[in-house]
Amino acid sequence: MDLKKIFGVRYIITMDESWEAETPDNRAEYLAKGDEVYYYEIKGRCGMVYLYSKTMIAVTLSTRAAHRLMKLMGPELVLLQHADDAMCFKADVQHAEALVRFIKPQRLRPFTAEHKTALADRLGRYRSQNQQLTQTNSSNNESASVLPGVVL
Repeated sequence: MDLKKIFGVRYIITMDESWEAETPDNRAEYLAKGDEVYYYEIKGRCGMVYLYSKTMIAVTLSTRAAHRLMKLMGPELVLLQHADDAMCFKADVQHAEALVRFIKPQRLRPFTAEHKTALADRLGRYRSQNQQLTQTNSSNNESASVLPGVVL
């Protein structure tokens, strides 16, 4: 199961912060094996969802939200860890959609064709302005002295 392939179109998928601690050799090994999917996570207002194994998904919630989820899903959840401020559960992958909706993740901004053309127009105008400024600045740099009023 790959969270990015399934939910990447609708929600923001981030990499776990421990991915940054991996050495480039380890990262290359994970990427070659396809194991980077274990570092994907979906963060939401109520908690976080990540891949636990190929057939299980884990969710970490505050204790208040966890009690609501236990009432909703009951025996489908297996408690992994119970702390004072959070609880961690695992469930079968078939419940992934429900768990992701429960944590209320941040959605990707939907772009219509009108939005895309407007963004492309603004980007085009910025690029043309940036090129003109670069040309103006590069021609003035050659004749400018280091300090104003001081001629070398």
